[in-house]
Order: sequence, then structure tokens, then C-alpha cells
Amino acid sequence: MDSDAERAAMRDCDHDHQRGRRIVLGVVVGMYLLGLGGLVGTLIERIRFDYRRDAVIARYDGLLRARNAMRMILERQIAHGALPTSTEADRVDVQD
Repeated sequence: MDSDAERAAMRDCDHDHQRGRRIVLGVVVGMYLLGLGGLVGTLIERIRFDYRRDAVIARYDGLLRARNAMRMILERQIAHGALPTSTEADRVDVQD
């Protein structure tokens, strides 16, 4: 009779030990999935932000190149002794 009671006690102890392992494993897997979800969300947000930023930078780059080209034209005119004309100096092509 003692052997049956001992076996039952051992089963209960093993069951409690397995239950504790399952709880710890569940918490670890949950934290892993939460962290992975956060990283994926951050990555997606950065990609979306980069697409918007690229459009703004492309527009700015175009305006900057147009301004620099105009300044180079003015510098060439001055270097060759001609006075810059106001219509070319004031004109900048802006494309939306």
C-alpha cells in the first residue's frame, strides 16, 4: 500500500514539475513573439517613412540642382564680363 501511495506522490510531483515547465515555456514563447512583433512593426514603419522621405528629398534635390545650375550660369556670365540678366537670375523652374 505504501508503494502505491509513493507512486501516486511521484506522479503528482512529476505532473507539477511538467506544469511549471509548460508555464515557463509559455511565458518565454510569448515574450519572444511580442519582441518579434515589435521589431517587425518598427521595420515596417521605417520602410513606410523612407518612401515618404524619398519623395521629399527627390523634390528638394531637384530644386537644389536647378538653383546650382542657375548660379553656375550667372558665374559664367560674370567671368566672361557680361552682366547677368535679371530674367534668368530670377527664374527657377519648380515642378510639383
